[in-house]
Amino acid sequence: TDKVCLVWELPDLSKNRCEIYNGAVTCNAVDNPKLPVANGETRVFENASFVVNVVGLAPATTYNCVGYITNESGSSKNSSDVRITTEPGVPVGMIVGVLFAIIAVGLIAVVVVKYHQGTLVWPPKLFTRAKQTTVRPQPVLLKKFPEYCAQMLDTPTRLGSEYQLLATLSADISEANTCVNGQLPENRRKNRYINILPYDTTRVTLDLIDGDPTSNYINASFIKGYSDDIEYIATQGPKEETCLDFWHMVFQHDVRVIVMVTNLVEQDKVKCHQYYPNHHESVAFGDMTISCTTQIEFPIHTARTLVLMKGDRRRTLSHLHFREWPDFGVPQSTDVMIHFCQTVRHHAVAAEVGLILVHCSAGVGRTGTLIAVDILLQHICENKKVDIFGTVFKLRKQRVNMVQTEGQYTYIYRCIKDAVQDPTIVNPGTVSNNQLEPIYENVGTSLNTLQYEKLPKVTYKIRCAFELTHTNDHVHIHMCTHSGGTGMIRLNCWQEIVDNTMEVAGAIMKH
Repeated sequence: TDKVCLVWELPDLSKNRCEIYNGAVTCNAVDNPKLPVANGETRVFENASFVVNVVGLAPATTYNCVGYITNESGSSKNSSDVRITTEPGVPVGMIVGVLFAIIAVGLIAVVVVKYHQGTLVWPPKLFTRAKQTTVRPQPVLLKKFPEYCAQMLDTPTRLGSEYQLLATLSADISEANTCVNGQLPENRRKNRYINILPYDTTRVTLDLIDGDPTSNYINASFIKGYSDDIEYIATQGPKEETCLDFWHMVFQHDVRVIVMVTNLVEQDKVKCHQYYPNHHESVAFGDMTISCTTQIEFPIHTARTLVLMKGDRRRTLSHLHFREWPDFGVPQSTDVMIHFCQTVRHHAVAAEVGLILVHCSAGVGRTGTLIAVDILLQHICENKKVDIFGTVFKLRKQRVNMVQTEGQYTYIYRCIKDAVQDPTIVNPGTVSNNQLEPIYENVGTSLNTLQYEKLPKVTYKIRCAFELTHTNDHVHIHMCTHSGGTGMIRLNCWQEIVDNTMEVAGAIMKH
């Protein structure tokens, strides 16, 4: 045969905290060094071992095979040599002759049958060009999408085949694009993962520092949004040595909303360096100072107001940190993602200018999923067709592996299915202003700066030493305390206060 299946039980890696990225096998002919080297690789590891199929082996030949694994830093560990001998090959001429004989007999039998039936047509239409069918899934009308989506979710094989088609087409994209800048030796240390690099055509470039040609690189990509203009920057979670580059990018490309969909540490592994300050603190990177002026803890995310100072120039940014999203996984419900995307959209609209920066750890899986849902929710609001496949495919044209797993792809279907069935999303104009008005305002020391949060309702009992002021139909409560924090809350209606305690929906802003 021309292939062999090799299984390597991995060495003890309990003391190695680095992530393994791939396993590979190389086979060299022992007696005939002129034969080409045969290789195989995989990224699937099961039960502390990996299985590799090596193809292209010559028949009746002895090979010396070596397996090795590569971790995230690029270092490798080799196995001991394994010697194998392939079986003698089957004569190709005999196989071809038999196949031609079978085809000829079959054609003669068809001609004889049709002749006796009187249905023989001459000349035969054997070479008539068949009508080409569209391989890619087509956009679905909004009103038909719930039924279509239910069929897809009830038949996992259909959804799996669609994702595999996406992976196949994405491989062609990767082959057609280059990542030269990310592979330069001086830039490799700036990449968090060696296999996630920005395409040269869509990468974010930075202004040169002191004429250094390598100072314009950061692992980030421009992403087009619903408007078909560049609306996002998708990037990796900053490393300690790339925080300065990160904030240069934020300032240079006028980012006004930063969306963080990873935690700093997950499963004892560092996923992102803390590039932002704690509440009421400041951090300095080069000639820039970043301060955190407000911080609100919501049930599933944290909202911060960051102020970036560069010389006499001042920028105010929204930092939205989604905390409940496991790496390579998805949130438990779709409501939290839909509401969070609406929150992101509220902040982007309030900013009026600038880009939305989205990052997880690698900047492709969770990042791509959130951007896809955000774009598709805008399609729904405009009552247009739903095209999940096309949306993700466009994202992958701009950054590798956007929406990294089949589970994340399925989660997008679930989110959009639930969103389509929500009349407040499909027809937002039918909802009154009072219904759409968010429960809380994220306020600083003044009530003049309003940044809205639309949230799932959560009830807290708050005991406070309070001071009431009244503005129109709202009550402002100052100096409320809850779990040791202080802050300000705006209620949409009067609340009865009994023994300094009241129930409100939402979250408490630290102030």
